[in-house]
Amino acid sequence: MTDLRRSEDVERDVRIMQKYMAFQSEFAKKMSARRNDTGGGNPSLFSLSSRGQGRIVSLLRERGSMSQRELAQELHVQPQSTSEMVHKLERKGLIQRTRSDYDARVFVVRLTDAGAELAEGMLRTKPMLLNVLTDEEKLQFEHVLDKLLDAIETGGVID
Repeated sequence: MTDLRRSEDVERDVRIMQKYMAFQSEFAKKMSARRNDTGGGNPSLFSLSSRGQGRIVSLLRERGSMSQRELAQELHVQPQSTSEMVHKLERKGLIQRTRSDYDARVFVVRLTDAGAELAEGMLRTKPMLLNVLTDEEKLQFEHVLDKLLDAIETGGVID
């Protein structure tokens, strides 16, 4: 009986992951369609070519300014990757880099007015997806995400 139960548990877990991947795929398609519908003009929420760029904008909105090294550490990516993302955001007019007053070797990154406006738009758009959930479901979802993130960060899931 326990082998049958384990088999059912594995099947359930596979089903959950398949639904999660389907959700991600459908969400990406919708966002891509919206990006294509918002052609030209000022940078939009959908003009960020990677999650890393969006995360940089979000981090700078939260913290005001950060060094490129701090960004790399926070994003858990190589400094070269951070440098590329920062350069792309700078070309889009969303951030500006300046040398640190304390150490000329260090670049400090902060949002431009256009970047701050985009960051606020990101704040308003992301929660729209959660509108389909009740308050209780949102709390449960947040709890599950916290648990999964904690497991990943402590090495309990992926080594």
